[in-house]
Amino acid sequence: MKKRCSTPWARRLLTYISEADAWLTDFCRIYAAEKLAGFVPLQKKWPRSRSAIGRNTRRPERRRRSSSIGLPLEMTESCTCDVSIKQIHIFSGQPFRVGCSGWSIPRQAAALFASSGSHLERYSQSFNSCEINSSFYRPHKKETWERWARSVPAGFRFSVKAPRTITHEAKLNCSSEVLSAFLEQIEFLRDKLGPVLIQLPPSLEFDHARARKFLSLLRGCFSGDVVWEPRHASWFEDQSNNLLKEFHIARVAADPACVPASTRPGGLASLAYFRLHGSPRRYFSTYSSESLNMLVAQMASLDAGARVWCIFDNTAFGAAIPNALELAAKLRKL
Repeated sequence: MKKRCSTPWARRLLTYISEADAWLTDFCRIYAAEKLAGFVPLQKKWPRSRSAIGRNTRRPERRRRSSSIGLPLEMTESCTCDVSIKQIHIFSGQPFRVGCSGWSIPRQAAALFASSGSHLERYSQSFNSCEINSSFYRPHKKETWERWARSVPAGFRFSVKAPRTITHEAKLNCSSEVLSAFLEQIEFLRDKLGPVLIQLPPSLEFDHARARKFLSLLRGCFSGDVVWEPRHASWFEDQSNNLLKEFHIARVAADPACVPASTRPGGLASLAYFRLHGSPRRYFSTYSSESLNMLVAQMASLDAGARVWCIFDNTAFGAAIPNALELAAKLRKL
């Protein structure tokens, strides 16, 4: 039997390791998306030795003035928001849940949060929800899920992204054992578990027989909330929408949109899940105040009593948290 770490420094070390692991997962996800999109960062070629300087080589241009976290100042300035620490404790009994994909707090927003505790503990004092994205890449230990659940208040909820082995590798043709293994893991969140997020690859077209088989398998072992993020145009027709309704599954409203209909929730009407990746540049772009005003109007127009989530996934330059704080402040005024 393994001996549990009970000393304060050991628990603190485990917390730091978990946060570093979450940061690395986010970095790999963004890098993979940029690589698929064909984005290649500019690189400066330095001479190999000091003796090479001056022989038909130019000294590199002066570096742009940057912030304390290494980003250009105009980018970090666009990620700020005028919200005080007293304003960001949001929604305990309202149907709106606002949060981010992951709970890393960027340095430029750190002053808006408590100064002590882990990133998740500090984050959960200001938001009532969070999307766990690392589960897409790998499973987590029972102790990890339980620690996350203990770190947040009673009204907090996690949405959890389904593994790529189910959605991207098996393309929904997974075995019951693979699906059950994932669902057994997330049960350790207990009452802190929110929706399961199923994000499909952009190339996966709607196939009625395949979709029905998977949804029947899913509902045979899981009765909780499920949100579905398709990224192929064939999923936004009446046949697929009716199938999602039949299995009580909500279709994600996503931005950027693959088709115009993808910006609107679909499927189950009593649950809406907005997922904002950043536009025009996925993961990087921040949302303007005008864009958030339109989002507020869209969320307020949904069916009365609908449970509404909004998750910001534009985490690459730290825009997600300021955008989420600003949206939360706007929703409070409704």
